[in-house]
Amino acid sequence: MNKKKIARRIFWISVPLLLMAHSCKESPILEYSLEQDGIYFIPENASGSQEKAFNFAYIDHPKAYLGDSLLTDTLSFYLRVLGRPAQHDRKVYFKVEGTENKDWDSNGLHYVTYPEPFLFRANLLVDTVKVVVHRPEKRQTAYGIGLVIDYLHPGSDFAEGAAENMTKTVVLEDRYALPPYTWWPEAWFGEYSVEKHAFCVTVLQNAYFFYIYPLGAVNIQLREALAAYNAAHPNQPKDFTFPINTNDW
Repeated sequence: MNKKKIARRIFWISVPLLLMAHSCKESPILEYSLEQDGIYFIPENASGSQEKAFNFAYIDHPKAYLGDSLLTDTLSFYLRVLGRPAQHDRKVYFKVEGTENKDWDSNGLHYVTYPEPFLFRANLLVDTVKVVVHRPEKRQTAYGIGLVIDYLHPGSDFAEGAAENMTKTVVLEDRYALPPYTWWPEAWFGEYSVEKHAFCVTVLQNAYFFYIYPLGAVNIQLREALAAYNAAHPNQPKDFTFPINTNDW
């Protein structure tokens, strides 16, 4: 290869490299440029879902053994800043609204309470907001509650973040059901009902009461607790009874 061809090849290789270097030197790095930082909920899982199911009576819930004595519980949700951390706390406001899902009762908005406002802490990009859920008055009913970041509130320090992540949907229930592969000790508890199930859990402080022994003593405990409850609530007694069975087998 002659010298002219070599020089020409070097030239065409060098020109793009010089242009790239010039571009990097002259063009500023694009920076976040919104006038106000945004805020949004981090999704519940990798699929991007913003739906949180919570059942007061779910047997694997760490407090399920409390039964009806568990009146409230706390859920934690993660908020993320779309922008930069600040050197001061910033206010986040919320509101609740119904959902479009026809399978959920929309009359349970009062079952969720939240900070007014929530203070997103200084120097953080992610913070945790805790909301209180209240046991629904009706069992076996799913309540759909949309917890919405109210970025239009006049006191909000944030603008809208990711539009699809501005609402956290809480599906709240107090739904009792026998776990799979378990049995209802009918000889000691009598005929099954949801209300009787809830009463047994509340009295025995055990969600796995079908494994409790001796069952004869359990039967006495339940009958005495029912009599005491009905005496204390003469206008609203329980609509079930327990058989008399002090035998253990």
